[in-house]
Amino acid sequence: MSSLFDGHGLKAYDILSALDNARVECDGFANLATCALTYAGIEHQVLFGMLDTGNGSLPHFCLKVDRAIFDYRARMWCGDNAPHGVVGAEHISLYNDFEVHEKRSVDKTLFFILYEDTIENFFSDLITKKSGKQNDV
Repeated sequence: MSSLFDGHGLKAYDILSALDNARVECDGFANLATCALTYAGIEHQVLFGMLDTGNGSLPHFCLKVDRAIFDYRARMWCGDNAPHGVVGAEHISLYNDFEVHEKRSVDKTLFFILYEDTIENFFSDLITKKSGKQNDV
Protein backbone atom coordinates (compact mmCIF):
# COMPACT_ATOMS: atom_id res chain seq x y z
CA MET A 1 0.00 0.00 0.00
CA SER A 2 1.45 3.36 -0.93
CA SER A 3 1.39 6.54 1.09
CA LEU A 4 -1.92 8.41 1.08
CA PHE A 5 -0.32 11.77 0.39
CA ASP A 6 2.62 13.93 1.38
CA GLY A 7 2.40 17.01 3.53
CA HIS A 8 -0.61 15.82 5.54
CA GLY A 9 0.96 17.13 8.77
CA LEU A 10 -0.12 14.14 10.82
CA LYS A 11 2.25 12.53 13.28
CA ALA A 12 2.20 8.91 14.43
CA TYR A 13 0.72 10.05 17.75
CA ASP A 14 -2.22 11.72 15.97
CA ILE A 15 -3.02 8.59 14.00
CA LEU A 16 -2.55 6.09 16.82
CA SER A 17 -4.55 8.17 19.30
CA ALA A 18 -7.39 8.41 16.79
CA LEU A 19 -7.39 4.60 16.46
CA ASP A 20 -7.66 4.13 20.24
CA ASN A 21 -11.48 3.91 20.16
CA ALA A 22 -11.39 0.83 17.88
CA ARG A 23 -12.92 -2.24 19.49
CA VAL A 24 -9.88 -4.48 19.01
CA GLU A 25 -7.23 -6.11 21.17
CA CYS A 26 -3.49 -5.60 20.71
CA ASP A 27 -3.14 -7.74 17.58
CA GLY A 28 -6.04 -5.96 15.88
CA PHE A 29 -4.66 -2.60 16.96
CA ALA A 30 -1.25 -3.49 15.51
CA ASN A 31 -2.92 -4.39 12.20
CA LEU A 32 -4.96 -1.17 12.14
CA ALA A 33 -1.94 0.91 13.04
CA THR A 34 0.24 -0.74 10.41
CA CYS A 35 -2.36 -0.06 7.75
CA ALA A 36 -2.89 3.57 8.80
CA LEU A 37 0.77 4.41 9.37
CA THR A 38 1.77 2.81 6.07
CA TYR A 39 -1.03 4.65 4.30
CA ALA A 40 0.28 7.91 5.79
CA GLY A 41 3.88 7.11 4.84
CA ILE A 42 5.13 6.81 8.44
CA GLU A 43 7.85 4.22 9.05
CA HIS A 44 7.25 2.00 12.06
CA GLN A 45 7.81 -1.44 13.54
CA VAL A 46 5.43 -3.86 15.20
CA LEU A 47 6.88 -5.31 18.39
CA PHE A 48 5.88 -8.60 20.00
CA GLY A 49 6.75 -10.00 23.39
CA MET A 50 5.45 -11.16 26.73
CA LEU A 51 3.82 -8.42 28.81
CA ASP A 52 3.93 -8.75 32.60
CA THR A 53 0.38 -8.18 33.81
CA GLY A 54 1.23 -8.39 37.50
CA ASN A 55 -0.61 -11.73 37.55
CA GLY A 56 1.55 -13.46 34.97
CA SER A 57 2.66 -12.77 31.43
CA LEU A 58 0.75 -12.74 28.17
CA PRO A 59 1.64 -12.37 24.49
CA HIS A 60 1.36 -8.74 23.46
CA PHE A 61 1.82 -6.46 20.43
CA CYS A 62 2.79 -2.79 20.47
CA LEU A 63 4.44 -0.35 18.04
CA LYS A 64 7.70 1.51 17.69
CA VAL A 65 8.01 4.72 15.72
CA ASP A 66 11.48 6.21 15.62
CA ARG A 67 12.69 5.56 19.18
CA ALA A 68 9.29 5.77 20.90
CA ILE A 69 7.18 2.77 21.90
CA PHE A 70 3.42 3.17 21.65
CA ASP A 71 1.02 0.87 23.48
CA TYR A 72 -2.73 1.43 23.44
CA ARG A 73 -3.86 -1.96 24.73
CA ALA A 74 -1.79 -2.83 27.84
CA ARG A 75 -4.50 -1.41 30.13
CA MET A 76 -6.90 -4.00 28.78
CA TRP A 77 -5.05 -6.65 30.78
CA CYS A 78 -2.93 -4.73 33.29
CA GLY A 79 -5.31 -2.07 34.60
CA ASP A 80 -5.17 1.72 34.80
CA ASN A 81 -1.54 1.89 35.93
CA ALA A 82 -0.31 0.30 32.70
CA PRO A 83 1.17 2.49 29.96
CA HIS A 84 -1.19 4.03 27.44
CA GLY A 85 -0.04 5.92 24.39
CA VAL A 86 3.67 6.75 24.40
CA VAL A 87 5.40 4.43 26.87
CA GLY A 88 7.18 6.52 29.49
CA ALA A 89 10.48 5.81 31.21
CA GLU A 90 8.71 4.31 34.22
CA HIS A 91 7.28 1.50 32.05
CA ILE A 92 9.97 1.00 29.40
CA SER A 93 11.45 -2.01 31.21
CA LEU A 94 8.23 -3.94 30.46
CA TYR A 95 9.27 -3.95 26.79
CA ASN A 96 12.93 -5.00 27.11
CA ASP A 97 12.31 -8.48 25.74
CA PHE A 98 10.04 -7.41 22.87
CA GLU A 99 11.29 -8.13 19.36
CA VAL A 100 10.40 -6.79 15.95
CA HIS A 101 7.52 -8.79 14.52
CA GLU A 102 7.22 -9.23 10.79
CA LYS A 103 4.44 -6.97 9.55
CA ARG A 104 1.64 -8.61 7.67
CA SER A 105 0.57 -7.29 4.34
CA VAL A 106 -2.51 -5.24 5.15
CA ASP A 107 -5.03 -3.54 2.98
CA LYS A 108 -8.03 -1.24 3.09
CA THR A 109 -10.43 -4.16 3.51
CA LEU A 110 -8.77 -5.29 6.75
CA PHE A 111 -8.86 -1.72 8.02
CA PHE A 112 -12.59 -1.51 7.23
CA ILE A 113 -13.30 -4.81 9.01
CA LEU A 114 -11.39 -3.85 12.16
CA TYR A 115 -12.30 -0.16 12.34
CA GLU A 116 -15.80 -0.41 10.89
CA ASP A 117 -15.16 2.49 8.52
CA THR A 118 -13.01 3.17 5.49
CA ILE A 119 -9.44 4.39 5.81
CA GLU A 120 -10.36 7.35 3.61
CA ASN A 121 -13.09 8.41 6.05
CA PHE A 122 -10.74 7.85 9.01
CA PHE A 123 -8.11 10.19 7.53
CA SER A 124 -10.66 12.73 6.34
CA ASP A 125 -12.18 12.95 9.83
CA LEU A 126 -8.77 13.07 11.49
CA ILE A 127 -7.47 15.85 9.26
CA THR A 128 -10.67 17.84 9.72
CA LYS A 129 -10.43 17.52 13.52
CA LYS A 130 -6.73 18.37 13.56
CA SER A 131 -7.12 21.42 11.32
CA GLY A 132 -9.85 22.74 13.62
CA LYS A 133 -7.60 22.72 16.70
CA GLN A 134 -5.65 25.80 17.73
CA ASN A 135 -2.13 25.66 19.18
CA ASP A 136 -1.85 21.96 18.40
CA VAL A 137 1.26 20.33 19.82
